[in-house]
Amino acid sequence: HWLEASIAAGSCTAVTDGSYIREIYPNLCSAAFILECAEGRGRIVCSFAEQSSAAGSYRGELLGLMAIHLILVATAKVASSLVGTITIYSDCRGALEKVSSLPANRIPSRCKHSDILKNIMINCRELSFTCIYKHISAHQDILQSAHFAFRVSVGSKPFFGRVEVVAAGVHRTGTIHPHDLTNACVIKNLAY
Repeated sequence: HWLEASIAAGSCTAVTDGSYIREIYPNLCSAAFILECAEGRGRIVCSFAEQSSAAGSYRGELLGLMAIHLILVATAKVASSLVGTITIYSDCRGALEKVSSLPANRIPSRCKHSDILKNIMINCRELSFTCIYKHISAHQDILQSAHFAFRVSVGSKPFFGRVEVVAAGVHRTGTIHPHDLTNACVIKNLAY
């Protein structure tokens, strides 16, 4: 599986962004993310929305981080002795700090978005590989690294996202249109 090989090689990167537009959809927030291997092994692009009375920008950011972590948990279950690293980028410093410093056994019930944080804490605490969390400036269009750049921007509606990846000089674009707002839309191997 390409994700295992990418984590083992330390070439796996994830980037996420959340969205919330209170004036149009007060009970809806969304997230878009990309998991990609810098060495071209593979890529996952996903966007999804959640209807909730707790909807907000911060919750959208946490949803993206949770989705990435749940994919990592699935990978770790398949390859239980996997060693390596993944770098996870977000423009929400607060969400990154919260997720990277979750307690080992208890999230206070009065903590905002404790449902998401508890999900990450319970399911993701024993990954055999290292997650490195990095902050990027809000609305920064391009995140450069040695091999690729990411551009994540959320469209005018919180459940439509536009995710662009520029890798090794090749421009690849995917527009995400969910078929059902309650399910994640996963697109693999977009046409270049």
